[in-house]
Amino acid sequence: AWSTAGILGPVVVNYMHDTGIEAGVPFDQIYAPIFLTLAGLLVIGFIANLLVKPVADKYFMTDAELAHEHKLAHDKSIAANGNAANINAVSAKSGSTLVITTLAWALVLVPISYGVWSTVQKTWVLFN
Repeated sequence: AWSTAGILGPVVVNYMHDTGIEAGVPFDQIYAPIFLTLAGLLVIGFIANLLVKPVADKYFMTDAELAHEHKLAHDKSIAANGNAANINAVSAKSGSTLVITTLAWALVLVPISYGVWSTVQKTWVLFN
């Protein structure tokens, strides 16, 4: 819900603002209907939150079902760890894991570093 509001809120505000400008509405009267619309959306969201009910007990797992699922997950984990150990041993011999990991981190850190550097430069200009 919050992510939807984070996307739709600015879209609604921008659309209503642009529509008001194109219609020739005086600038001091543009935001009143926008704020009323956003307040209405808040009221609708509040009512929707009040309508949410707890999940019925019949949908919860019993202790026996939960224990069975834990056992299955444990068995899968043991099987996966055995396979992972074999895969890691093979890839460690080839050295491909280190190369792939380094490239993956580079793909992540290069754009982040650029963003941080750009932000630092722009804030430096603002405060100096």
